[in-house]
Amino acid sequence: MNKADTGLESVLSLGGHKAPVVTVDWCSAMDCGTCLTASMDGKIKLSTLLAQKP
Repeated sequence: MNKADTGLESVLSLGGHKAPVVTVDWCSAMDCGTCLTASMDGKIKLSTLLAQKP
C-alpha cells in the first residue's frame, strides 16, 4: 500500500525489523505505553512509547 494513495501521514517510526511488519499492538497506560510488533521473519519487538509533554 502506498501511503500517498491513502492520505495517511507517518507520525512515528519504530526501527528494528528487517522483514515487513505484519502486526502491531499497543497498550497505553498513563504517559508511557508499550508497543509490540511482529514481522514476517518471526521476530517480535517490544518498544516503550513515551509521551512528550508540551
